[in-house]
Amino acid sequence: MTQTEIISNDSISDTLKESLPIIRCIAKDEQVLIATGTLALWGFINLFIWFIFGAEDRNYFLNRNITLNFDILLILYGGLFIACSMLLFALLGFITKLSSTILLDSISLFIVGVWNIAFQILELEVLPKYGIPLSSTSFSSIPLMLGVLQISWSVQQLLVFMKIVNWKTKKSEKSQIDIFTEDLNNFVTLKESYDECIIKCSVVKTFLMVTKQINYTGKICTDSIIFVSENINDIIEIPVDSLSNAKFIGNTLKIKAKGVPRKLTLLPLSVYTIKLKQGLTLTPSDIMNVLKGYGWPYSFVEPYLINNDANIRTAAAISLDNIIDDNKKDIIYNCINSRFTDVQKEAINLCTKYNITQLKDVSDIFLTSKNPWVKIEISKYLQKYPVPCLSDNIQRAIECENNSVVKTELKKTYKIIRKTK
Repeated sequence: MTQTEIISNDSISDTLKESLPIIRCIAKDEQVLIATGTLALWGFINLFIWFIFGAEDRNYFLNRNITLNFDILLILYGGLFIACSMLLFALLGFITKLSSTILLDSISLFIVGVWNIAFQILELEVLPKYGIPLSSTSFSSIPLMLGVLQISWSVQQLLVFMKIVNWKTKKSEKSQIDIFTEDLNNFVTLKESYDECIIKCSVVKTFLMVTKQINYTGKICTDSIIFVSENINDIIEIPVDSLSNAKFIGNTLKIKAKGVPRKLTLLPLSVYTIKLKQGLTLTPSDIMNVLKGYGWPYSFVEPYLINNDANIRTAAAISLDNIIDDNKKDIIYNCINSRFTDVQKEAINLCTKYNITQLKDVSDIFLTSKNPWVKIEISKYLQKYPVPCLSDNIQRAIECENNSVVKTELKKTYKIIRKTK
């Protein structure tokens, strides 16, 4: 399977769905790699702390003829045991790449977190019995904070394991995995596409007081929507059937489905694509957001220029500024003939912006418009492209105008035109 096959227009939907077990295997391996790195990191950190900060206590007991009971052995060598265990688990994870490495990471982080919280309390209880005076003033809050951090981290890793352990994965040859990994790295960089059903979302995860946003690229398949995280270490699969009970609040999708985050923040085009492809109701704001935020061919914008909702018409008219057609100026000019004055207003504004001088020939028509904004825009246009023969028309428009803002603009236009005569 080549990169072209996995991201081509015709086959991506079926390919992504059929290849899901292999894709999950890649994501699982990435999570195992993260867990292995975590185990190794904290293993070395704990080994360093034990070697440096525990030396004084070890020397005290080893240089004296003192029977080492379990409580003293725990204080002296507990950190070493935990550190070596984590390094051993990291080595096993690196060799086996089993998902159980994530569980071992979670358990180890929990144990080392509890150890950091309880160690100082244990010292305060035990060491004075052996002639080492300690007081509560020697208690440091740093190990306590570190312990809370590690326990919280362990919970995050446990949630990852609980998700991954239920995945159906498929082992493949390393060469095939490498190809798929490269394909996925290309897939997650694809832009949104209505035609190809490519959508984008993000999920915010909170870790203690820190929030992290994870971005996903997805594909609408026959019976599900499949998202792959930008680091290809997580997969979200949303059954299409569950969308009927989902709620869209702006660009936020709230959904209840197994293994799916409760909230997904979608980009505007992704909301539009999901709703339209799945037969869900589009709101005016959905349409306005997708019109304003993207460049479209005129064929996409055109139906919305005659929509019954004035806000949608206005958004469509504004989006003419971003249309990708070669005859963009001609399209904008033709829109001044719209029967809707809100579309006319935006089209005149764009005629001014793009130096469309053909409007000069018919500008007198808009001086009598009932829409004040149309008269303001045509005034601004005539200020930039004066038409001397219209001075009388403008004077009459000033005399008949009751809106002070429009009248001020017309007077400014009249002065400019008089100067060019």
